[in-house]
Amino acid sequence: TGKPIEVPCKFGVQYDVYNVADPKVHQFLEDVLDEVIALFPDSVVHIGGDEVRYNQWNNSPSVKAYMKQNGISSPSELQVYFTNNISELLASKGKTMMGWNEITGDKLHEFQTEDKSVISEQKLAPGTIVHFWKGDTELMKRTIEKGYPVVNSTHDYTYLDYSYESIPLDKAYDFNPIPDGLSASEQKQIIGLGCQMWGEFIPTVESMNRKIFPRIAAYAEVGWTAPDQKDFDRFLDNLPKFLKRWDAAEISYGED
Repeated sequence: TGKPIEVPCKFGVQYDVYNVADPKVHQFLEDVLDEVIALFPDSVVHIGGDEVRYNQWNNSPSVKAYMKQNGISSPSELQVYFTNNISELLASKGKTMMGWNEITGDKLHEFQTEDKSVISEQKLAPGTIVHFWKGDTELMKRTIEKGYPVVNSTHDYTYLDYSYESIPLDKAYDFNPIPDGLSASEQKQIIGLGCQMWGEFIPTVESMNRKIFPRIAAYAEVGWTAPDQKDFDRFLDNLPKFLKRWDAAEISYGED
């Protein structure tokens, strides 16, 4: 809109999006990413890319003209096109891009204003790491079949802030980041998992830690242990060693 935007201080999907037709936006993002790269030496840069509302793009004459100029027919294609520009920028700086799975162009939200059946003609840049958090397993399988590496953070199992009473410890331990029905080679495309703690409803550090711990230990074992070697009873037997360390560090933890 060109109007000043206040920093949002509430939960929910925000309305405003980047005007991707404006060269100033691209320069701004390059400047930000240059600072990020200077701060964090790792080879992967996570660019987010989730929960984009298309309303402003649909109502912008400049964005519509930009889409026509570049042969883009839908907002989801525009998001993939713009994301690929960021991927090329990062690649030129020796970095690999990672983003939430909306960057594939799949429709995951009801607020995305286009037909779910529309298949994007824009293809996400090869080598992009897709951070899967929302959508059914078939979407993840399709992403893997297209050759993209995936980090699995399916929200029902890994979003630690979703439940008032915290995710049960056994549910965290039972999480299997590798879905059924994948070939041996496709399974290797699942390169990791994540567990997330978002802070909108977390009033104190203590309440945050009680949701994170001891679940963080369960996710760590899920990530580093072959499925046939997992044993929840053994995990529980070993847990007091961690509790002792957290007590010494004065870290609060949930009983379960």
